Amino acid sequence: MFVFLNTDRNSPSIDKITFELEKLGVESFTLDDFLFKKTNFHFDGADFIINGNINFKDCISVFTRNLSLDFKEKLENSLNSRNENQFNFQQNFDVLKGFLSSAAAFYNIPIINQNSNLNISDNKLYHKFAADNAGMLMPPFIVSNDKNKILEFAKKYKKLIIKPILNKAFVSQKDGDLISSIGVESELFYEKEIIENQASLDKIPLIYQQYIEKGYEIRVTLIGSHIIACKIDNQKSGNEISSIDWKRDLMNIDHFLYQLPLEIEQKLLKIMKYLKLTFGTIDLIKSPGGRYYFLEANSNGQWGWVEDKIGVNISEKIAIFLAKSF
Repeated sequence: MFVFLNTDRNSPSIDKITFELEKLGVESFTLDDFLFKKTNFHFDGADFIINGNINFKDCISVFTRNLSLDFKEKLENSLNSRNENQFNFQQNFDVLKGFLSSAAAFYNIPIINQNSNLNISDNKLYHKFAADNAGMLMPPFIVSNDKNKILEFAKKYKKLIIKPILNKAFVSQKDGDLISSIGVESELFYEKEIIENQASLDKIPLIYQQYIEKGYEIRVTLIGSHIIACKIDNQKSGNEISSIDWKRDLMNIDHFLYQLPLEIEQKLLKIMKYLKLTFGTIDLIKSPGGRYYFLEANSNGQWGWVEDKIGVNISEKIAIFLAKSF
C-alpha cells in the first residue's frame, strides 16, 4: 500500500511528508512535474500501472500540488506546437491527468486537491464569492485597468495595496512608473502616488485593495477539518517593508501558535468547502479593533517554515491524514 504524491519539483515540504509516512510504516511514490515525462504508464482496462510495478489498486490516497510556473509556461508553449518534443510533453501530461483522475475514480481513491479544482481555488476573484458566502470579511478591492475607476477607488480609500492576479513577477522594460514596481509581493501606495502614475494604470488589470491597519497577521494551515493557526507578529518587527508584507522578511519575524475563535474557524472551513480544497493555507489580518479579515487562500501553500517556527509538526498531521485515507 502506498500514498501517491504528485508535486512541483521545487516544493520544499514533500520530503518532510515522505519522512513522516515512513515513520508510520506507509510507502510513498513521488512524481514531480518534470520526472513525469520519463515515466511509463500502462492501462489495460483493469489495472492502472506506473513504471511497471506501481499499481493503483494499492494506492491509499493521492496528494496533488500545483504545477511550477516554469512547467506551466512550457505546457502552454506546447499546446499549439507541431514540434515533436513539445507534442510528446503535452501528450505525457494529458495522460498523467487522465491517469490520476481515472484511477482515483476506478478504485475510489481519495485525492487531496483535485487538479480540476485548482483553477477555481487559486482564482482570487472567486475568493470573494467564497468569503461572502462564508460570512467572512474581506478588505474592499477592485480588479481593474480602468483608470477613472481606479482613481475613484484611490480617492475613497487613500492607502491601497496593489498586487498582481497571479503570483508571478516580471521585468519591466520601462522604469519609473507604477506598473514597473509591481512584483510578487504586495506593494503599498498612497492616493498621491497613484494620481502621479495614472498614465500607466490602463496597462494591465491589477488588484487594488484598501490597506487595512494591522494588529498582526495570521497564517492558517487547514488539513481536512484540522486547523493550525500561526500568529505572525510583523507589526513589531521594526521593519517597515515586512510590516506591509511579512513574506519579505518572514524568518526575522516572531511567530506564535494561535487559537482562532470557533466562529472564525467554522467560516474558514466553509471557504475551503466553496473552493473545493481538502488542504490549503489561508492568510488573515486581525485589525487593532479585533476584526478578522480574509485575504486569500492558497491550494499550494507552504508550511515548512511555520512548523519550524511554532514547533508543531504539520507534516506529520498531513501524513496521518493521507495514511488514513481521509
